[in-house]
Amino acid sequence: LLDDQLKFRLKGVEKARVGARLATVRILAREYERAMEALDQTEADGMDEELLAKRRHLRARALIGSERNEDALTILKGDKSMEADLLRGEIHWQAQDWPHAAQVLRRLVRAVEAKPEAPLDGKQARYVLDLAIALTLSNNQRSLDRLRSDYGTAMDASPFKDAFRLIASPQSVGMLDSQIGRAHV
Repeated sequence: LLDDQLKFRLKGVEKARVGARLATVRILAREYERAMEALDQTEADGMDEELLAKRRHLRARALIGSERNEDALTILKGDKSMEADLLRGEIHWQAQDWPHAAQVLRRLVRAVEAKPEAPLDGKQARYVLDLAIALTLSNNQRSLDRLRSDYGTAMDASPFKDAFRLIASPQSVGMLDSQIGRAHV
């Protein structure tokens, strides 16, 4: 249905908007090359920033699915949005590039306005936990100590309390590395 609308009925910005929907469907179907084709075939002048950003993020998602992570990072360069950081974080996490994953996760913790010593909602607590994991795996004890100091009390009131205590404890540095190394052998 979307293909037919694109071929025969739509033009301009509306065609670009429907092209983004088609790309979303194709990404969900893991048809990453076809998703990029849908975006390529529906370029239009006059798109607003919101639609341009959505299409950029869809293209990056399709590139990630096609295992073209460097191309995805290039497309996201300069994009300061939370969605772009989520995509960058996914790339670095999958590549086990823990220092870069930690940088992105720090920005995400700030973006969801997780405040030290304040109650955290589930999303905020999850980002703090993920940051603790990335810091532990990158052997960044100093930053991990600071994270534990800043968010320890708030994490104690979250559903991730036990996981945070285990991962952010001083003896966990090196332990997770060996566990991941064994899991990938």
